[in-house]
Amino acid sequence: RTCYPPPGLLFTVQVATTCTCLPGCPAAPTTLKTVHNRPLSIFVAMAAGGVFESGHLDMVHDAQLDYYGKRLATCSSDRTVKVFDLSGDQRTHIADLKGHEGPIWTVCWAHPRYGSLLASASFDHRVILWKEGTDGQWMQVYRTPPTLHTASVNSIAFAPHELGLILACASSDGSVSLLEHKPDGSWDTSKVCTHMLCCACAD
Repeated sequence: RTCYPPPGLLFTVQVATTCTCLPGCPAAPTTLKTVHNRPLSIFVAMAAGGVFESGHLDMVHDAQLDYYGKRLATCSSDRTVKVFDLSGDQRTHIADLKGHEGPIWTVCWAHPRYGSLLASASFDHRVILWKEGTDGQWMQVYRTPPTLHTASVNSIAFAPHELGLILACASSDGSVSLLEHKPDGSWDTSKVCTHMLCCACAD
């Protein structure tokens, strides 16, 4: 994926290209830009200098900066999402988000008008939405039902914030679903299209 950081911030991502974590597990989605034969860790380089490793225990598939370029989320075949704070000269690991039962292909930040909200999509057919509380603790706020998708969810993308809190999810089952947050705090799910072939990108 291509990231667009604020001026003055140099952002570099290196991810491994092949996933052998589970029998029958597909290669990383083709929507992800990768660097061939790199280590399992991810490196972030800042204009101010300094490099750090993610600490993931398996291949890293995606990394995304938030709207302000102050937070970095990474995801891996180790079934974990990690969140880092990049404020100032510090690179601080602040959270490990665990809940998926398979490799996590991609992460996506919502617009900051909705708070610190992060979505993750996995080979386990699920999408999970995570939110940071006022106490700094992250929690699951929504997990898609097991019947929504019947195969790997490969790509996710939030709609423009003016349209509301809506997330599109593309799956290997050939369908694209929409998750929409309602005023009462619930989430509505719907399928908007179905293809005979795999859906690999929701951007």
